[in-house]
Amino acid sequence: MNPIETKQSFCDLHGNFMSNRFTSDGVFSQCPKCRSEKEFGTRWLDNERIIEQNKAKQINKMFNDSCIPPRFKNCSFDNYAITNDKQQSKVDALRQYANDFTNEKSNDLVLIGSVGTGKTHLANAVANNLIVGGYTAVYSTLSGIIDRLYQSGFDKHTELAKYIEPDFLIIDEILAKLPDDTILNLFKIIDGRYMNLKPTCIISNVSIGKLHEVLGERVSDRVLSNAIILEFGWKSYRGK
Repeated sequence: MNPIETKQSFCDLHGNFMSNRFTSDGVFSQCPKCRSEKEFGTRWLDNERIIEQNKAKQINKMFNDSCIPPRFKNCSFDNYAITNDKQQSKVDALRQYANDFTNEKSNDLVLIGSVGTGKTHLANAVANNLIVGGYTAVYSTLSGIIDRLYQSGFDKHTELAKYIEPDFLIIDEILAKLPDDTILNLFKIIDGRYMNLKPTCIISNVSIGKLHEVLGERVSDRVLSNAIILEFGWKSYRGK
């Protein structure tokens, strides 16, 4: 459609331009460069919105895949109850660990202490923080891992990979001396992660000396030799 009237107009941003009117009662066209930039800006915002939506979906999937129990889904460093300096130091150390996390440079974690001291809370606070940052994390008790390996039958390789591949793995409730087959499977997981520079967090109620005995020599060598060991040496929150 040809314009019925053309005139020279001026744009504060782009200078002179030819403006067209296509009907007798219509308005003259705007600066073509402004219109193009506005359309580009709209497309850019739409693309950014799509990227953010996809990122949110991916993070939500990572949370679902993490196997973090509902009780610990909302664990954070801020909602951990601090009543003494020892607790504050553990929160500070683990917050710093999460903030500085990289597969290549981060050490394993060992959290030891009596029941009800918040070890699992803070371990999952680390995991939740990492997932929001785009890392994968998985939580399981040791008995849960062994049960799932037993149920997997001949497909143990696939099940083992679920614990080897995440960027961060929490293994909770390592309590007593383990059978040889459990130690073997645990070693496969720990060794696979060790070889791929993927940090593991071990949680136990036993002392560090006892933990050596519980894990066995090969697992202990992989985990404890270069781990950050934090002892939760205060009374249980439970029953207060």
